[in-house]
Parts: sequence; structure tokens; C-alpha cells
Amino acid sequence: MPTPLSDIAWILLVLLLCPIPIATDRVVRRFPWVTAILLMASVVCFLAARHALDSPGTFALDPFDKFGLIPRHAVPFNFVSCLFMHENVSHLLWNMGFLWLFGPCVEDAIGSLFFAGLYLGGGIAAGLLNTSTVMLFAANQTVAYTPLVGASGAVSAVLGVFAVRFYRSRIRIYWAPSAILGYSKVVWEAPAVAALGVWLVQNLLGAIVSLIDPARSGIAYWAHIGGFVFGVAVAQLMDLFGEGKKEYLLHEARIAIAKGDDQGACEAISKYGLTLQRRPEDRESRRVLADMAHRYPDKSSPVRIRLSKTYGSLIEYCFTHYQPAQAIAWIEETRALGVDWSLSPRSLAALARYLAHRGSSETASRIYRRLIVDYPTSPDAGIAHLELAWLDLNRLNRPAEATTILRQYLRTGKR
Repeated sequence: MPTPLSDIAWILLVLLLCPIPIATDRVVRRFPWVTAILLMASVVCFLAARHALDSPGTFALDPFDKFGLIPRHAVPFNFVSCLFMHENVSHLLWNMGFLWLFGPCVEDAIGSLFFAGLYLGGGIAAGLLNTSTVMLFAANQTVAYTPLVGASGAVSAVLGVFAVRFYRSRIRIYWAPSAILGYSKVVWEAPAVAALGVWLVQNLLGAIVSLIDPARSGIAYWAHIGGFVFGVAVAQLMDLFGEGKKEYLLHEARIAIAKGDDQGACEAISKYGLTLQRRPEDRESRRVLADMAHRYPDKSSPVRIRLSKTYGSLIEYCFTHYQPAQAIAWIEETRALGVDWSLSPRSLAALARYLAHRGSSETASRIYRRLIVDYPTSPDAGIAHLELAWLDLNRLNRPAEATTILRQYLRTGKR
């Protein structure tokens, strides 16, 4: 076990030579209780292990052998217990520093209960990948009997979620040599994704080297990668990228609308429209677009034209992504707001078929007629003639109109 003096020396060396991330640009809305509890539990376990090692003969088994994850003799309990064991002070500070830096943001985004599951699940995934790799490539070497300890796998899972959810966030980095050399700027900002990308590449290289020479490094690179991949997978399953995109789009929309001119209003409408494509239930976006419809009644104004195009894009998006019910909901909303919209001939045909299938024959008939008038040369217009004639004849009991439509179809030469 390293002495406290060597621990201090390592910490000072890291502070002097390495760029240290000290904060993110995120504002946390509530206190991160789970992050704090995990951090305190790790500190308590570290102090208990230190006491056990400083009291020879008091305990029957070395705490690292008892609670660490030994690949050759892995037991289920140790996949969790190893997360709270740390080899020395610098090991503890490094992991807990990253946990306190990124943990509150992630806990705030996904909730305390899910965050606890993410932390423990990421740690278990990290242990599984590390154990599997060791047993596949170094089953008879010393590393297979060396306890794996540390929260780095679980913290890596937190980093994976942070990278997906807050992909446009920035990290503030302190570099001691800047202060020593007298530079005015000692705190730098870097994109979080870029910084985490460097970290990931470093771990991938280390993992590859560990396969070639397992005894070369005491760092469990595969545990880091396993935790990070687990975090990214969780973020994808929870659609946290979509949540992040929504947040950034709403922020940009508020900035645009604050300009107070037509250009800013048009820009904001586009941003709110993009938000509603994936989050149609978003209240702020729906409220602002409805307010725009009331504030700009002139159909020739640029804002009103942009609004019409945005609603048309929303309806189109729903049909191309197999969400016809939501497309109908947008159509009803535009009717209530008095906003015009336009669709491609293919989407108009899909809308009419959906309405006919639901039994809304009269509305489907109007959509088919609109398609024929707006896009007379489109191949979809030819099919619309036939389907409209069928509706008039079989559903709406209008044989005369069906005959007229068929004659028009024959005159235009559609086949």
C-alpha cells in the first residue's frame, strides 16, 4: 500500500503537469443526493480499507482480496463491492473528482433512481468486460489473480451518458503551468465531446496494448470502455440525444425570438418546428407557434409563410415516419389556427388513404381533389383519380361525380 507521502507526491505531480477539468457549463437544478452518497460511501470504504491495511493481524483477509474483483475467482458480490474500493488517495480523488464533475449533471437529467442504476449497472458491465477480456487473453498470467478495484468503470458509464445528453456542453480546464509561467489565462474551455473523445481514444489504445502485453499496465482500460459503452447504450435507450437536441433547439429559439423582428421570428419558428418533429407534445413549442398564428394574421407576411411551411413540414415528417395519427392531429391544429399548409403529392395520397381507411370518406375525397388540382402532372394524381372515383361510387354514393372523375382521368391520359 502506498504511503500518504507518496500519495501526496503523485497528486502534486498530476496537478502540475496535467490539465485538470474543474467544471462544466451546466447549471444543476437540484442537489445531487445519489452522487453525494456514492462519493461519501467511496471515501468511507477507502478509509476503512486503509485502517485494515494499517492494522496487520486484525483482519483475516486483505480488503482488496475480499472486496476486489479477481478475474480468476469472480463472484457476483464483488462486481459491486469493487466499485467502492480504491488503491490510494490519488486513485480515489481522480475517480471521485470525475464523479462530482459529471455526476450531478447526469443525475439531474435522468433522475436520482435511474442514476443509481446507471452507476451500478455501468460498474457491473465494466467488471464483466474486463473479466472476460482477462480470461480470454491472459487467463494464466498474474493479472488474472490481481483484484480489480475502483469506480472508474461506473464513472465511465456516467461519462457515456454525459457525452450523449450534453453533446454541446463545454468543460472548463485548469492547467497549472499557465499560472506558473505567468499567463493571464489559466482556465480554458473545451468542447465536452472533444475532451471525452481524447479520453476514449487514450483508453482504446491502452486496451489494445493490454491485449498484447497484459502485464504492462495496471490500469483496467477494458473496464473503462465497458462502462462507457454501457452509458452510451443507456442514453440511446432513453433517447437522451433527442432530449439534448430539444434543449439546444429551444435555447436557440428563445434567443432568436428575443430579437423582436421578423427574421428572428422566422428563425424561432423553424427551431420550434424541429423540436416538435421528435417531441410533438412539447408545450412551449406548440404555444409559441399558436401565438405566432394569432400575431401574424396576414397570409402574405414572411412569418406567416414560414409558419405554414413549418406546419407542412411537421405533417410531412409524420407521414414519412409512419405517424399518420399525429399528422391528422397537426392538420386539425392548423385548421383551428387558420394556417394553410402544403404537402408533397405522395404525402397527400398517403393522407387521403389513411382518412379513407378510418372511414372519413368525405375528408379523404377533399384531399384527393386537392392532390389532383395542385399536382396535375404527378403520377400520384393519376392514382388519385381512380381512388377518388371508387370513394364517390362505393362510399359516398355519388355515381355522377365518379363518372366525371373517370372521364377526366381518361382525358389527361393517365394510366
